[in-house]
Amino acid sequence: MKLFAARPRFLYFATSSLVVCSISISAFAATQSYLMTTQVYVDGALISSPKIISNSGETAKITQVSENPHRELSVKVVATEAPSSSANAILMKFDVSYVANGKTVKASPQIIARAGEPASIEVGPVAGKPEMKLTVTATRQ
Repeated sequence: MKLFAARPRFLYFATSSLVVCSISISAFAATQSYLMTTQVYVDGALISSPKIISNSGETAKITQVSENPHRELSVKVVATEAPSSSANAILMKFDVSYVANGKTVKASPQIIARAGEPASIEVGPVAGKPEMKLTVTATRQ
């Protein structure tokens, strides 16, 4: 009789601790990440099409340098879920810098876009063309 009484208690505690473990493990696996497919245009010409992966709230950076002629593109982005008023949307805060032939173009746009849908922003027209254009399509990973 005593063996029968001890067995259900042991099973009960084992089941309870398993439930607690699975809850704490799933809390660590909840970090959202984003894939952003971008296109950067300067003076109407496509400069680069980098793909950037970022964890929510963390800065991701990509830098591309070529030597002949010297050109340098830097794209930094922090992606998070957009405010609750923007259903299924992702907020992306960019810092973009492009240097070529002594010319520097910088922009720090913020874009809110629905997941999987392209969005773009243009900076300053020069000779009828945008000085810089950034197009992005973001998806959750």
